[in-house]
Formats: sequence, C-alpha cells, structure tokens
Amino acid sequence: MTQANGKLPLDMAVLEALFGDDLELRLGILDEFCAVTITYLQEFQAAQDPVAIGAVAHKLKSSARTIGAHPLADICAGLESAGRNGQQAIIDQLLPRLEPEIRRVADFVAALERA
Repeated sequence: MTQANGKLPLDMAVLEALFGDDLELRLGILDEFCAVTITYLQEFQAAQDPVAIGAVAHKLKSSARTIGAHPLADICAGLESAGRNGQQAIIDQLLPRLEPEIRRVADFVAALERA
C-alpha cells in the first residue's frame, strides 16, 4: 500500500469500528466514496473564490474523516481554513496535493479489492 509521510491513505480501523468485520460492506462504502470524489474535484474546479473552495473542502473533509482517509481530510481541513480566512496562498499550496491524495485513496481501495 502506498504511503506518504509514513501514513497510509486509509485507516481501515475507522471503518471497522463503524461497520465491524464485514469487508464487503466496507469495500462498498469505499467504492462509493471514490466515485463521489470525482464530483468533489469538479466542484473544486468550478469554485471561483476562497469561500467556495472552503465550502467544498468542508464537505469532502467530513466524508474523508468518516472513512479514515486522514491525510486527505487533513488537506481538506487546511483548504477549509484557508478558504474561510481568504488565504489564497495556502489554497494555492494545498490544491495541487488534493487530486494525488484522492488517487492514493483510490489506489489503496483497488489494492484491497484485489487482495
């Protein structure tokens, strides 16, 4: 599984705590999350100002935390805060990290499904 900064893209213990040992259910939830991230990426691209970016980041952050995608949620938390505070420089730093982190989550999920 791919790691960045020593962290896996997903902490499976989070989903296990919520849904038990039903791997099929957990994989279904992860598949749905990965499918929805495409919509979030489109919303980020359409966002015209820091406040709009922060609002999208808030939604994705909550979903990411729920499934245990902590590195992705951390990027979103930074975007949310920067958006709320109008900090365009921080947004410009974090936005390029968003899609690669989403890809890491998707690759991690795909590897789980192959295992």
